[in-house]
Amino acid sequence: TGNMALLYGRRGDYAHALSLLKRSYDLIASGDDKRALSVTFVNLGNVFLWQGDYTQAEDYFQKSLAMAEAGGIKRLTGYASMSLGHAAELRGDLRGAIKKYEKGLAICTEVGDKFCMAATYSYLGGALSLLGEHARAIDVFQKSLEIHKAIGDGSEIPLAMARMAAAYNRKGEFPDALRLAQEAAKLGAASGFREAVWRANLEAGKDHQAQREPARAEAEFTGAIATIEEMRMDVAGGESERENFFEDKLEPYHR
Repeated sequence: TGNMALLYGRRGDYAHALSLLKRSYDLIASGDDKRALSVTFVNLGNVFLWQGDYTQAEDYFQKSLAMAEAGGIKRLTGYASMSLGHAAELRGDLRGAIKKYEKGLAICTEVGDKFCMAATYSYLGGALSLLGEHARAIDVFQKSLEIHKAIGDGSEIPLAMARMAAAYNRKGEFPDALRLAQEAAKLGAASGFREAVWRANLEAGKDHQAQREPARAEAEFTGAIATIEEMRMDVAGGESERENFFEDKLEPYHR
């Protein structure tokens, strides 16, 4: 159920994902399976994070971390630390986020969880880029992509590529950014990963804008907005939840 929920979450169908996870939680809530509870808490946190509800997300990540520590489940403490880093980043606490990412990365490396390593490298690269450490960020993104490809898991590759394209854009290396953004959009569309698609469209639009190609830029921004509007209809909750959802998705509209 958890894997199916995450699949819906990656596709932007948050209401369906949340419904599945709450059903899963109801089945295990009365027991003492700390591993199952920790995984369910971190998955619930991710859905709320994707919706823009950072307070609820952090609450579930903290519960996941506490449950993993109580059960001595080191691998899950790594995932929870990474997730807390992502929440901190989205709240604007970049240095706090990097500390949490580095903690999670150290744990995931120690236990040999390559998927966790690859995902954490991707998030770490985004935070470093936002701090202006573009060269280091791009190196970290490369590590993320190399690990994802080595383990044969392509689920997170489109989003990592879109984040890497953003780093190249901030660095002013527009041809590399455009190449990555276009590939991310293609891969994201093929897998239904709408979060990756709109971010890739945004970065491609910024490239065309920088190269004085307004019609192409407008087409990319319009594509990003259309995807965001589709995702907004699948947010779990009411109008306030839909408003939270827009918090980190306004740039295509402004541009």
